[in-house]
Amino acid sequence: MPPTYNQVDTVHYQNPFRCLAYYICAFGCHVYLRIFYNIKTLGRENIPKKLDDSIVVTSNHICNWDPFAIGGAIFPHKIAFMAKRELYESKKKAFWLWWVGAFAINRQKVEKASIRSAKEVLKTGHWHLGIFPEGTRKQSAIITGSDSQPPPEEEESDDIKKGAAFFARTSNAGILPIGVALGIKADGKKHYIISIGPLIPAQKGADIDTISQQIHAAMTAEKQRAQAEVDRLLKK
Repeated sequence: MPPTYNQVDTVHYQNPFRCLAYYICAFGCHVYLRIFYNIKTLGRENIPKKLDDSIVVTSNHICNWDPFAIGGAIFPHKIAFMAKRELYESKKKAFWLWWVGAFAINRQKVEKASIRSAKEVLKTGHWHLGIFPEGTRKQSAIITGSDSQPPPEEEESDDIKKGAAFFARTSNAGILPIGVALGIKADGKKHYIISIGPLIPAQKGADIDTISQQIHAAMTAEKQRAQAEVDRLLKK
């Protein structure tokens, strides 16, 4: 992976073609999920009205669709997601991720370049920083009538788990907690739910552990709301 994939600055996000590429991917993904996954968004009233105030967007992670599904849900806001560096081993995928605003992060040991990049995103004022505090994808999709168990999940660095709180505090940014859930019926019909919670106000100077606990509680509430809606739809 070329070292530049974990290094971005505010100029990087001023490129109008990067904004266009992001919008095309986010919109296209949302349309696809609406057709094939019956995507539904709860809590739209919690989407920030201002487009020129960068925040930290946090969510659980269940499938590859999550980044752009969330991006489409809070459109026209733009999110620069932290992406695991393994995704950049493919040149084509690396080039695509680079153009839609994502930057690489080492999940086992966070590097200084990635920390600087995250701070640069929050300086732009018109891109949000996207983080999955739980780390790698959690295989929590429901398959009605299946007793299969999800594969074991990798352990993540504590730095990643507390990263959202750290960047929110140091950049004096608010935090938008999101929960996602995916349900799959026995007949193959899918339901993908995104639940957006109230914005957690900026808390510069607050204890990182305290902010982390607030994020965890807020994300848990939104995950439960999303899961409850999935359960309701699966019973239909």
